[in-house]
Amino acid sequence: MSHLVSIGVPVYNGEKYLRQALESLLSQSHANIELIVSDNASTDATERICLEVAAKDKRVFYIRQSLNNGPIWNFNFVLGQAKGDYFMWAAYDDLWDKEWVARLLNNHKSKTAISFGHVVNIDERGKIIKTYPRSEFLGNRLMRLIRFYLAEDTHGKPNLIYGLYKTDLLKKLGFKLYGKSQYGQDMQVILSCLPYGGIASDPSVLLYKRVETAVERSMTCWAMLSSIFLLNRIGSYWVYPRIVPNLLDKVILTALFPIKYLASFVYSFVTRAFRYFPTTRSARRV
Repeated sequence: MSHLVSIGVPVYNGEKYLRQALESLLSQSHANIELIVSDNASTDATERICLEVAAKDKRVFYIRQSLNNGPIWNFNFVLGQAKGDYFMWAAYDDLWDKEWVARLLNNHKSKTAISFGHVVNIDERGKIIKTYPRSEFLGNRLMRLIRFYLAEDTHGKPNLIYGLYKTDLLKKLGFKLYGKSQYGQDMQVILSCLPYGGIASDPSVLLYKRVETAVERSMTCWAMLSSIFLLNRIGSYWVYPRIVPNLLDKVILTALFPIKYLASFVYSFVTRAFRYFPTTRSARRV
């Protein structure tokens, strides 16, 4: 008998893409799934869409919350409802290859904490606009932690939160707030799993992560300085050593903090420069 996979979909005001996301999940080749949708008191057509989809497929369990309890609470709520041996979170505006669940389940071995595929960004119309490098963190415990900690945040690392987990392990760890910084909470959850196994990725199946075109807004001086010097990330980087249970791991990750911050700062500075200078050079030729 195939394993039951629980898929948790926390949603708030997701009417624009929700139906597409639910249909993509219900079309998975691995059919033994339960789809747990928790509506965080939406004010749009989310409830109607969910009821319509649930009426057509008994694998959908829709729960509407009377109050909006925030996204982290909602992530933990759908996890708490899971009855399957395996669990994955799913964003209400994403899409997945039909073999996504089947491949991740097949690749989930005894020493795997998170089984993942490959991730690309899509725009509002579903067009691929960015492909990320492969994210895989294997080897011994300490090397997994170091490689993950030092890996560049903007190379798709946070998307690993949407991989496949053993339900028991994830319920043990949960989605926790480890510090005041809201930056990197997803990556903190991923790090908390790494002492228990590696992250294996399969590039043959894609997660299509939706990114809507941002409207450029003017920034205050403080916001500009915070963005340039990555001030929003510092608190998150200091939290990482607190998450791991092993004392040696804590000491090493703490010692690596300057390297992590400097590498992130340099990468951010260089990418900003590349975005700016080609524009100015073109302008001078005109």
